Amino acid sequence: MNKLNPSNLALVTALVVAPAAHASYYQTNCANADASTRMNNGHSDNTLSVTREAWGDEGPTRTVIKLDPDEVKVEMLDANVLFSEVHDSCAENPGRGSGFWSRREVKTYRLRLTKEDGSRFDEQILGAKADGSIESFLICEENWSGIVPSCR
Repeated sequence: MNKLNPSNLALVTALVVAPAAHASYYQTNCANADASTRMNNGHSDNTLSVTREAWGDEGPTRTVIKLDPDEVKVEMLDANVLFSEVHDSCAENPGRGSGFWSRREVKTYRLRLTKEDGSRFDEQILGAKADGSIESFLICEENWSGIVPSCR
């Protein structure tokens, strides 16, 4: 009886599993008008950052601060879809063996950030409010895509 060595087993597994695999991608990138508040989410980047502006003798100095998502409550309010498009090659070219789909949306949100522990954000952070929260209006671009292994 022949045994499969590990490299042959890996090759056989890849040949069996690969045809059923669904490659996909998702990424959202958001920023306010002066990019002092940014929020990114998806396969490439997952960051939330704000900007502290301090004034000195030489004028303003801006420092970008990455926030820990476990320490910040994020509220996305007042969503508005400005643009949306979808492409589906299976629908556009029926009868093909496989296909590709993509979706792109541009949205606006009113973002509100508060600290989970109830403390206040530094008043030098751009967008900081008197109650210690941060509020900003963001424009976001959301992108999704994927492979359809079998158009039916």
